[in-house]
This record gives sequence, structure tokens and C-alpha cells, in this order.
Amino acid sequence: MGGLIACAILSGRVLGPIAALPGLIVQWAHARAALDSLEKVFALQGDNHAVALPLTPEHIHGEWRIENLKFAYPGRPRPLTLPLTLIRPGEKVAILGPIGAGKSTLLKLMAGLFAPGEGQVLLDGLDIQQIDRAHLSARLGYLPQDVKLLAGTLRDNLTLGLGGVDEAALLDASRRIGLDQLIASHPQGLDMPIFEGGNGVSGGQKQLIALTRLLLSTPAAWLLDEPTAAMDEATEQRSLAVLRQAIAPEQTLILVTHKPVLLGLVDRFIVLLPGGGVIDGPKATVLERLRQSAAQARTSQDMHSGKPEETP
Repeated sequence: MGGLIACAILSGRVLGPIAALPGLIVQWAHARAALDSLEKVFALQGDNHAVALPLTPEHIHGEWRIENLKFAYPGRPRPLTLPLTLIRPGEKVAILGPIGAGKSTLLKLMAGLFAPGEGQVLLDGLDIQQIDRAHLSARLGYLPQDVKLLAGTLRDNLTLGLGGVDEAALLDASRRIGLDQLIASHPQGLDMPIFEGGNGVSGGQKQLIALTRLLLSTPAAWLLDEPTAAMDEATEQRSLAVLRQAIAPEQTLILVTHKPVLLGLVDRFIVLLPGGGVIDGPKATVLERLRQSAAQARTSQDMHSGKPEETP
């Protein structure tokens, strides 16, 4: 009997490591997959890739020079193409065009978030990919079309990364843009919780939060992508009034929009055409060209359909 018990104990100790092998193999596979994923992340190009000492210019004047730009997303056959384009300091420019023409992509290239496949994007005569990313982000007021908020409080999302913002300036900017109504309606006020991505607040409220943060950052140049797309008419008019007051005459404004009401902020149009062409010029001149093109298209359509041309 003692021998049998000893054999059972010994066999259990011998077979224990063997029984643990499948679990160890599974853990090793998970560890290897995690290591491969980390290696791929570290292999990606980061900000200021291959630039050992990025530039930190003291002032951003807001002059963009785009030279023979080409950019395409993976799997997209038609790239965004833009010939030589110059935007001078203090100009107020609207980038227009149909859906999918590359307006938001062009704005991201001008903000330095994307690197062009070919050509150059120069800011104040410097390649924008050679300017320090943190320095550039602190001086360019970029507002994306799809606003993403961080998990935390409303105060965190308004002041994160901004130094020297006191509560008086925070409340004043919130009152000017209309965010004070959201603050007053929540029991926790500025400490109201925000979930990852901005869940818990509406699209219009997310844009109000982003605009308030933009006002607090006091940028040297403004790049706005559909800044009022999710707002109602009253909130939109209030935001436009604040933007007119905040954007100084010497500051550059680049605006992407489909809303005619926002075009009062600009005096120059850059229209991206579906075939890759560009119409660039003063607002009145470009509008007249677009009217003529629309009239010619209607005339051609009437001729092909066999309908008599209507007398105006």
C-alpha cells in the first residue's frame, strides 16, 4: 500500500510539468504576438522622422507654399494633386469642392499631420515636416471635422496641454462661445465627466468644446474643418461672431466648409475639382467662373436631352 501511494505521488510530480506545457505554449504564443505588434509600432515613422534636431521658429507668420503636392491613401487609385499654391500671411482662404475631393486631407497636410507622398508643404519657407511637432501644435489652431475628446473632465479637455490658463479666462471663453450653458446645466460644472472619444455629449457640444479650447490656445494661424457642421443656426451665428472677433487681420485663416454662411469669413477660394483640377482666385472671380460652368453644364444637358433652351 505504501509503495502504491509513493508511485502515485511520484507520477503526479513527474506528469505535472508535462500537463502545464499546453498552457505555457499558449502563453508563449500570446507573448510572441504582442512582441511582434510592438515591433511594428516602433517601426512606424513618427513625428519629424529622420530629423535629428527639429526646428523651433520663434514666430509663425502663416505663409504656406505648396509645391507639386501628391498624396494618396493606401488602396486609393486617384491621389490628391495640387500644383504650386501660395497662401500669404493674413489671407482668409476657403477650400471648397465636392465630397471626396481631398479638402480635409489637404488641411491635414497643411497642419503637418500627414507627410506628402511627393512634393513639399512649406510653412514660412520651412518644410513643415522639419518643424518640431509640439512647437507646431502649440502655434497652429487646427480644428478637425470629427472632434475627439479624451476621457476625463470637461476642464481637462479644455486646458490639457495649455499652460497658464486661469479660471477667469476659461469662463470668459466659455461664455463667449456659448459653452457656459452646458457648464451650468450639469451639477459638476467644469468637472463633469467626459468619456473616451466624447461619448456623453452631442456633436454640437463637442464642437463648442473644441472651439473654446482653440480660443484659449490663442493660435498664430487657424485651420478649421467644418467648424459648425453639427451646430444649430443660433449657436452657429454666435460662433461665427466669436471667430470674426478672435481671428486678427494679420492671422491666416484656412477654412474647409460646405456651408455658404461661413464664406463671409474668407476673401479667397481654392476649389478642388473631381478630375484633379483647381480653381484658385478671389471670391468674386471664382464664384463667377463657377456660375458660368454651371450654366454651360445646364445648356449642354438640355441640348443632349432635346429640350429647348429656356429663355431667361
